Amino acid sequence: MESTEKKVIPPSEYNEYLKQTDICDIYLKNLRTELHNNIFPSPAEFEFSESATIRERQEDKIYIEVTYTLKAKSKNRTIFNLSAKYLVVFKINENVPTEFFEIFNKLSLPLQTFPYFRELVNSTISKMGLPSLVLPLRKGLIGAAN
Repeated sequence: MESTEKKVIPPSEYNEYLKQTDICDIYLKNLRTELHNNIFPSPAEFEFSESATIRERQEDKIYIEVTYTLKAKSKNRTIFNLSAKYLVVFKINENVPTEFFEIFNKLSLPLQTFPYFRELVNSTISKMGLPSLVLPLRKGLIGAAN
């Protein structure tokens, strides 16, 4: 009978695996924008979501897809939607277990990929005729309420 328990990786082991993981490339795979209203009222409310999924693992690389979505609203009216999907490629040591990436995707990955999304939001919405918007730093985990 196979065990369904997930392997727990202690912090010291996580740090060792992290040293064996280097970003190789990041690609903007998909970008979708919708402008519903080019007047940006103050105050606006923002809805943010993100996800990360392992797409492929090879002996020395892992491919992770990261999706960020931002919606701006005011008085229950949508101002704009922006969604970006990135493919991030990491060079890894073959002994790094897949369980490591379940933790990595929540802890470390946002710190490496969210700055790309922040810049994309700022430059894209200015091209949509909206005022500059600088998103705050990431301070939470993927999947946690931010």
